[in-house]
Amino acid sequence: MSSNGWYEIIQQKDHLVVIRERLDKIEPHYLTVYDNLYLIRGNKECLLIDTGCGLFPLKPIIEKFLNGKKLIIINTHSHFDHVGGNYEFDKVFIHKSEKGGITAPINLKYLKKESSSIILNQCNKLNWILPPVKE
Repeated sequence: MSSNGWYEIIQQKDHLVVIRERLDKIEPHYLTVYDNLYLIRGNKECLLIDTGCGLFPLKPIIEKFLNGKKLIIINTHSHFDHVGGNYEFDKVFIHKSEKGGITAPINLKYLKKESSSIILNQCNKLNWILPPVKE
C-alpha cells in the first residue's frame, strides 16, 4: 500500500489540512477509529501537529502542501500514534516531560497478534522498529 492509499487528506480551509490514519486498521482494539494530524499553513511557515503512526511515508504528503515554506513539527505527547513518523523529519518539538518517548526507537512487535496483513507486511519492511527522531 502506498502513502496515498493510507492517508485520508481533508482540506478544511486554505490554511488547515487534516491528515487521517485508520487506527482500527493498525490494531483493532483501539477505541478511536482515526488518528488525526493537523497541518496549519501560515504565510511564512507551516506547523504540523503530530506525525502519526509512521508505518507509511508521511513526508511526501506534507511536502505537497508546503510550497517552499519552513515546516515546524510539534508532538502533543509521545504515544506511538502521535510520534511514529518523527524519524522522517530533522527536528521535532515536544514537552520536556515527554522527550524520552521520542528519543528511543519504537518497537512495533506488540502489533503482531491482531493487525491486518497490510500492516504486518509494512512492519516487516520496517524490521518492526521505528527509528527515533533525529533531533
